[in-house]
Amino acid sequence: SKATVSVLYWIVMRCFMTVAAVLSVLGGASGLMCSGTGEALKLVYPNGIVVDPKNSGRNLTMPQTHDRPNITWNVPTAGYFQYIMVDPDAPTPADPRMSDILHQGSVNMKSDDFSTGTVLEPYMGPSPPPTSPPHRYCQFLYTTNVPITVTPPASRLNFNMTQLQHTILAAGGKLVSSTYFYTQYSS
Repeated sequence: SKATVSVLYWIVMRCFMTVAAVLSVLGGASGLMCSGTGEALKLVYPNGIVVDPKNSGRNLTMPQTHDRPNITWNVPTAGYFQYIMVDPDAPTPADPRMSDILHQGSVNMKSDDFSTGTVLEPYMGPSPPPTSPPHRYCQFLYTTNVPITVTPPASRLNFNMTQLQHTILAAGGKLVSSTYFYTQYSS
């Protein structure tokens, strides 16, 4: 009946709004999908530490990750690459109201040469607060067939990773590889 359809529609919309509110509080869906996928992405820090999908989830210190890593990927060159590193746990994993923090972002690269694209933010090493449990630092590599239009953010705080993912998907893009590591405050 028409009344049943209206009730079902209302229930579905309430569920959708509830999920959207929860994701908003958690800093977007990106914080929920930090994982090691694909095999293409590789970060090598100047001290020799390697972060890739095979060793995702390892614990690294602030000094170990302070300097910009060499970032490479093994993907056939076709289209454009989008690389993003975010902290979805700021200021704490239990209270991510400042998430996502954009630690590095470059879009529309033709290869793993970052100078071929647009830098949204240069590399900033992990720096969780002293009282916080470890934070996740998530790296994502996407490809698109066409360049995407992204306005550099006014601030690294509250970067909308979900919106960027929608922009990438709307351009026919896909996630190629991802990895992440944990860092806790250390002096």
